[in-house]
Amino acid sequence: MGKIKTTVNPADHTARRLQDIGRAGYAIVVDTNFQHADVARYLSRQSPIILDLLQAPDVLSAHSIRQYLAYIPDIGLCVVPGPPDAVSADPTAINSMLYRRIPTVLRQVFYFVFTDTPVADLHHATFVDLILPQPDAILVPVVSNRVTAEAARAWPTAITGLRKSRAS
Repeated sequence: MGKIKTTVNPADHTARRLQDIGRAGYAIVVDTNFQHADVARYLSRQSPIILDLLQAPDVLSAHSIRQYLAYIPDIGLCVVPGPPDAVSADPTAINSMLYRRIPTVLRQVFYFVFTDTPVADLHHATFVDLILPQPDAILVPVVSNRVTAEAARAWPTAITGLRKSRAS
């Protein structure tokens, strides 16, 4: 649960601070780790899931998207849960191409968009096609040991190179 906590805890904190200044509902968590979508369970919000969100014909507009999101009023946080189980996570229905339809709209509506991702594998389609082109910042939690630290040291250089090659 380290990766989920690294996404949810800053989102929770940000949402609470926004709520304190009268901007409740301007932070959102999107669970793009559709094969292991645990953000909804962590936040106790099981629906609507990403497929529900995209089945409504007018959902992908800044004016209507909020009505299709899960909302946690006590902290002022919106959520786009992933599929609730392995059967619902059918990769022919839920994949990075599906998720690519929503970031532009979310950026128009929310001040902060936090995304729980699959493992940040440079060859994972969701990471390469959806996550890498979008963020203002990427936070990568690692287990504190020598082997992981050595592997993680090369990762920022690799994703920077990949981002530059995809941008050109």
